[in-house]
Amino acid sequence: MAGGRRGTATGNVLVVLSMLALGAALVYPILAQRQADERMADVIGRVEAVRQAAARYHDNQQDLPPNGGVGVAPQGLSTLLTPDFSFAGEGFALEWRLWDRAEEAEEVSIPDPVVPVEEELITAADTAVAPPRTVRSFGSLSVHSGEPFLLSGLLSRYGETSSFVRDTTWTLLIPLFSRPRAGGNSNE
Repeated sequence: MAGGRRGTATGNVLVVLSMLALGAALVYPILAQRQADERMADVIGRVEAVRQAAARYHDNQQDLPPNGGVGVAPQGLSTLLTPDFSFAGEGFALEWRLWDRAEEAEEVSIPDPVVPVEEELITAADTAVAPPRTVRSFGSLSVHSGEPFLLSGLLSRYGETSSFVRDTTWTLLIPLFSRPRAGGNSNE
């Protein structure tokens, strides 16, 4: 009888182990999804914190913060974030950048001058001046990550009209404009 009990004990252990394996197989995806949701919430929270800090910086300075490196808060922006705020997290890093946009002025039509016949005739081409160009800076916040679920989740949340993904980087364009500055003429 000893041999029969040993077989039953081994069978019981195998049943228990298979039930544990089945339970783990059912629970693992739920835990993995929960962890992914927590990481997505962390990234979104940091993106929103930087957006709000950039808006406060813009309100105070009438300009935008300077460029920052990947994982590094730009000068002046870090003081508007919580002391423990980090531009890097598990599997991602933030980057603040400035982008310049040149705005061409509308061409001004210069009428032909009315000059008496005896004086030298000046043509409009001789007096035309290239219209000035205004350059405006606007901000962007990028999330660098090798994890596609973070990048696609951010693109889904913020939409394709104000954000885009390229390679391993998601970028959100932030429409806070700095002061316009002269950018020369349009022929440059």
